[in-house]
Amino acid sequence: MEVNIDSLPPIVEFTSEIVSSATPNMYLFDGTNSFDPDYPDNQRLRFEWFVDDAPIQLLETNEKNSRGKYIFPAKGTYRVTLRVTDADGKSQNTKKNIKINSILSLKLTLRPEVVKRGTSTLLVVTAPP
Repeated sequence: MEVNIDSLPPIVEFTSEIVSSATPNMYLFDGTNSFDPDYPDNQRLRFEWFVDDAPIQLLETNEKNSRGKYIFPAKGTYRVTLRVTDADGKSQNTKKNIKINSILSLKLTLRPEVVKRGTSTLLVVTAPP
């Protein structure tokens, strides 16, 4: 009798959260809870991210590209997909819809300054066009 044991595809999970209320269109995606049920293959997983089926590169990623940030360019609803491939070439993906209501990101720059009570000071706030 011959018994063939086939490898299983990875189990894919990811979380998504807004990085800061000051940057409502920047999200942190984290797929580090994804794993390969064929122990000990977890160390050889490949992570690929897509927005509306187009491949993207996350910002500030970790070594495996399983976690990083992404800035959405406009308001709307986007479909984010994480595809994980194991060392045997088996892949699995999962998808989430992300709704972006605002792309107004503000950056407030303050510098220490001594001012006399009753006088004004300048605060500079910048936002992308």
